[in-house]
Amino acid sequence: MNAIELGPLVLSGERFAILLGVLVFMIGSGWLASRVSPRFNGWSTAVVVGGLAIARLAHVIAHWEFFSGDPL
Repeated sequence: MNAIELGPLVLSGERFAILLGVLVFMIGSGWLASRVSPRFNGWSTAVVVGGLAIARLAHVIAHWEFFSGDPL
């Protein structure tokens, strides 16, 4: 199994890469907010939250037959 273990937490390589990418993005946008403009802070938060919402929606659409059987 291609997994990364951090104590009791076990993540697949793909999920670890996504978490690392989000972390680097948030650190970079925080740096830009402190150096360039504070607007980057709110913008980056909206991008991460919107990206997570769109990813979840795409997952539900891709597996619609499973989710339509038990919507809640």
